[in-house]
Amino acid sequence: MKPIFAEFEQAGVNGAINNEQELGQGGSNMEQKTCIPLYTLLLALGNPSVHYFSLDIEGAELKVLKAIPWHLVDIWMVGIETNHIGEFDNTETRGDVLTYMVSQGYKHIGTIGIDDMFIKPDKVDVSDELITYLNSLMIKSEYPNEPQI
Repeated sequence: MKPIFAEFEQAGVNGAINNEQELGQGGSNMEQKTCIPLYTLLLALGNPSVHYFSLDIEGAELKVLKAIPWHLVDIWMVGIETNHIGEFDNTETRGDVLTYMVSQGYKHIGTIGIDDMFIKPDKVDVSDELITYLNSLMIKSEYPNEPQI
């Protein structure tokens, strides 16, 4: 896996990746960054177990998730901000993220605010009571057109 280059809008906490197809298509607040695949970084560290991985990149999460060779990493719990899914690529939905993570062997245990939480069932045990509680923390107004799991 090779690093790629992407443009990011510099807007403080509201910054985001440029979803234009070619570099240089963004405005004057754009800055080019080198993006290194997570797996490359993990290999450089000796591929350690990761107990919690949080992914929040304002809408391009599914692209990153699909670039991870899940069968080669040991990530126990994943939190993914999903309220911006579809803003980077309008063909993607929150449902696509949920389906993809389940297909990789993860169990969806709830949504805390705007972050969908997944565990590897063979690594983390979560009670039904905790799952019920986590689902009560979802900000439902952020997901008016998505399935509630």
